[in-house]
Amino acid sequence: MRSYPNAALMVVLLLLSACSRGPIVGPAGGAAVPPTTGVELPPAWTPTPGQIASAVPQSLSSPPPAGTQETPAPESRALQRTDLPGGFSPVAIVTYHLTPAVLGGGSLTPLAFSAFGHNGDDTLAFSATFALTDPAAQQAFAGLLQSPETLLSGLASAMGTIERAPAGEQGMPKLGDRSAAARASALIGGAKRDLELAIFSAGPIGGYVLVVTRQGKVPAVNLQSAVASLLNAQTPTPTPQPASPTPGA
Repeated sequence: MRSYPNAALMVVLLLLSACSRGPIVGPAGGAAVPPTTGVELPPAWTPTPGQIASAVPQSLSSPPPAGTQETPAPESRALQRTDLPGGFSPVAIVTYHLTPAVLGGGSLTPLAFSAFGHNGDDTLAFSATFALTDPAAQQAFAGLLQSPETLLSGLASAMGTIERAPAGEQGMPKLGDRSAAARASALIGGAKRDLELAIFSAGPIGGYVLVVTRQGKVPAVNLQSAVASLLNAQTPTPTPQPASPTPGA
């Protein structure tokens, strides 16, 4: 004897699939009937831990690998008002069209810099220091020491118009580990100015002082003494050691 209920149920399901175009579920225990139209979906995807990690944006400043140590930047300061004779006040470097990039000769970033103008005359005093803790910085600063005229040319060009090309100055005594000096003249702010530059390196620090004064006048600060003050500011004062007890005391 044939079983008609199952056949009737199959006809109803086929009619429903024609209306809904969805998947057809067969009778209990039977195979599913595929839809007549539509796109077959892929099986469910579960990402692996590696795929999840690659999808997460990485920080631009990732910590250094374990076991590596970054060389800390040395402490440094530029000239301060107390390093100069009386009458000097701070001025903004932007007033003279100087930027940190220009102060660094286009290849170094200053650790510190300062600018002062004298209240009684036209003397200006600029200073900058640099960290020489990596080979690239050491090589760049060595180039400035070898050719201080290049640095002075960049500074003078930013401030005004060069009238006498920078030339090396041979009369300055050695300062720090290595030092060099240069002179030039330029038209700055509508007046002719003399420029004197002295540059030095001392251990992990490099620095320089630039003194600008009206042409023919004695500057209100001596370049050599200003460089000596800047150099001394980079040398930490040694900590006094306790006296050793005298044997038998």
